[in-house]
Amino acid sequence: MKYLILFFFTLFSYSSIGGVLMDVPTALKFHFGKYDVAKEKVFLTTTSVKELEKVARSKFVSKIYSVYEAKSNGRRMFSGILETHILRSRTQTLFVIFDNKGRVVSTHVLAFYEPEEYIMSPKWFAQFKSKTINDRMEPGDDLAKVSGSTISYNETASALRRMATLYNYIYN
Repeated sequence: MKYLILFFFTLFSYSSIGGVLMDVPTALKFHFGKYDVAKEKVFLTTTSVKELEKVARSKFVSKIYSVYEAKSNGRRMFSGILETHILRSRTQTLFVIFDNKGRVVSTHVLAFYEPEEYIMSPKWFAQFKSKTINDRMEPGDDLAKVSGSTISYNETASALRRMATLYNYIYN
């Protein structure tokens, strides 16, 4: 009986935890399907990380980022940056798409390993559309807070500020 209870507890515990929602090739096809895509790696120095953290008002945990450029006739149309960060004790991976002026076009959650009820909705992510490094992107300021998901919305907003700052660093 004890093992049966443990089995059901384990089964229901893991069913509420997310996982990979979309892999990178699928995300690239979905967002950049009609474009030629080039992948670049961006390597940050310790000095550049410190400067970027001041602008983003958030800590960079990585010094290496994957950037995907969607090109048409050799001209960059969009850029997408992958960012993985820790929420509570597990990670979330975002794919943030920018236009050529550094405005957020869309944000897609590729992986989410926290319980599914803490994932931000597409409606919440829509608040970032057209935002740039010049926008605050702060919950309670120009972004809605979400009851019961304080860590998720704070960390997700911080991740988007980091990626807007990184976009500006790479392209401006």
